[in-house]
Amino acid sequence: MPASAYDVFISYSQEDKSTAEAICRELEKSGVPCWIAPRDIAEGADWTAAIMAGMNQCRVMVMVFSAHANASAHVYREVSHAFNRRLTVIPVPVEETEVSDRFEYFLESVQWLNAFPPPVEQYFPRLTERVKSLLAGDSDSKLRSTTRPPKRVPVTTTTAGRNEPPNLAVPVPRRKLLGIGLAFAVLAAGLLAYQLFRSRPTTEPIPAASQAAAVISDSSIAVLPFADMSQAKDQVYFSDGISEELLNLLAKIPQLKVAARTSSFSFKGKQVEIPEIARKLRVAHVLEGSVRTSGDQLRITAQLIRAADGYHLWSETYDRKLDDIFKIQDEIAGKVVQELKIKLLGAVPKVRTTDPKAYALYLQAVALGRQNTPEAFEQSDGLYRRVLEIDPRNAGAWNGLGVNFSNKTGMGLLSSREGFARAREAAEKALEIDPNYALAHSGLGFVATYGDNDLAAAAGHFQRALALAPTDISVLGNAATFLLSLGRAEEGLALREAIVRRDPINVAAFSNLGQFQRRTGHYDAAIGSYRTLLSLSPGNGGARFQLGVVLLLRGDATGALTEIEQEKSEERMTGLPMAYCALGRKAEADAALAALIAKSEEDSSYNIAFVYAFCGDADKAFEWLDKAVAYQDSGLSEIVTENLFDKIHSDPRWLPFLRKIGKAPEQLAKIEFKVPPLP
Repeated sequence: MPASAYDVFISYSQEDKSTAEAICRELEKSGVPCWIAPRDIAEGADWTAAIMAGMNQCRVMVMVFSAHANASAHVYREVSHAFNRRLTVIPVPVEETEVSDRFEYFLESVQWLNAFPPPVEQYFPRLTERVKSLLAGDSDSKLRSTTRPPKRVPVTTTTAGRNEPPNLAVPVPRRKLLGIGLAFAVLAAGLLAYQLFRSRPTTEPIPAASQAAAVISDSSIAVLPFADMSQAKDQVYFSDGISEELLNLLAKIPQLKVAARTSSFSFKGKQVEIPEIARKLRVAHVLEGSVRTSGDQLRITAQLIRAADGYHLWSETYDRKLDDIFKIQDEIAGKVVQELKIKLLGAVPKVRTTDPKAYALYLQAVALGRQNTPEAFEQSDGLYRRVLEIDPRNAGAWNGLGVNFSNKTGMGLLSSREGFARAREAAEKALEIDPNYALAHSGLGFVATYGDNDLAAAAGHFQRALALAPTDISVLGNAATFLLSLGRAEEGLALREAIVRRDPINVAAFSNLGQFQRRTGHYDAAIGSYRTLLSLSPGNGGARFQLGVVLLLRGDATGALTEIEQEKSEERMTGLPMAYCALGRKAEADAALAALIAKSEEDSSYNIAFVYAFCGDADKAFEWLDKAVAYQDSGLSEIVTENLFDKIHSDPRWLPFLRKIGKAPEQLAKIEFKVPPLP
């Protein structure tokens, strides 16, 4: 079938293959050509690339929804990509099952075609009719479900930064405040990066906000994900992990500017020329390669390319035993320094060594942790513990456990008390082994800030992390977010700008930048950041709400309501009452706020407080601030820079309340925290 002849992409889990194939046959029998795996994947083709290419040709997705699909990572990625490409998605549930929040985020506003009770075939005529009407351009044609869509289950969220606290600048419910954060190195295969590299056109210009540095330094490099050349194509976690380890190794060299992992890995699986990649990442050189493993044999090929002319400065193939993996990485880093003529103040940094088997398990644990599902966390934890059985002094494994505990806490899988306690214990174990482990200090700073409200202890850990890793993106992000807790938002903004320079096509980086710009009153700049974010990821959850908040503060209530009404995430419920207040639509504001309170009083107590404050009801605002204290809502950590509370700053209760939670100006002034020169 010609490549352009597909109209419908069929997404399904392996367990539902027979149903998916039956749907495919029925649609094609009626003249609707379908793309379905594995039928339409050519022999020898890269599976993921073929699926993405097939989806890009289609106009409609039919999603076979079941308990298996609900738990399927690849179905989830296909659906998220479909929404990024603005495909019409028709979910076809074939059994009664609950919908996880990650799918509910995409599918809550979509009309379902329920295909139960069986037999499934009885529902095919309605499905065929609907698909044909969509392909004919009848966007108003509606399906009618025989039952309501399956009910929701508790929220889970993706993370937004490696070992970085959540994007706490976003005024969202407590569990979401914690859930956006500690593991983006640890998320690399997660939704934000996936949305970015699958949806962004390769011809799109570099976002204006990323062009702070007009000149590309010759001492700059991007490390692309090495290709998995293993026969079974099942070692992606290993090839990606080695690439990331090399990136982190090179990033330890202060004289070398290294593009952040999120941006570098966003080109994975895409046919983009090296000069174009370098242009977008604003680097002069690119390191790429491949990894092949077979038993205890290892082949790594690496090549260093000058982006301006595509000239290969250096290339090497290493055929070694797996035991030599660390020496190979050290040799590659040394060659990069040599070829780029970097003048070091000291020796080239060396990779951390461990038992090779433990290393492979560690890389797999990291990859699983980025999937951000309860099942993946359980597997990741188990692998980290296996690493520690082999190598009890593996600081990285302890830190990885701490990252998982923090993320599980944010997702509501662990209570705050238990989750933070276990994260603290794991980070402390890492530091017992290696007192100079920067990311473990960063993790303890996070726990001290958001779990213990001990800003003095947090300052010590973040200060130490910055001293040890002054160019690490996650450490810089941690420091920036901590500065919000101290009321020093302008200093935090400077760090966020530095991060975007290193990570110029990272959705999360622009989200955080926009938050800091809003907090500091740079509203036009914040609007620009959110517009850039939405150009990178049109379906990004929370972005429309965040943009709406900026417009409210700038005085454009009509524009704000327009943006907030397009928000698909739960933040929509927080934004609507504020927009209605600003427009003078009191009855609608009261109704929207009542709905928010009824739905998530405990999780949104801080949010409800700033909604009342923005609407001018100081009594209610303080009532809900007291509830936020009782509920230990982590949003309170950054209250001093939250400009949605501006209207109650003159209230005589404001300073006493800040003093009660340790946030009064004189209390924060006692916290010593120095920001080093920007990288």
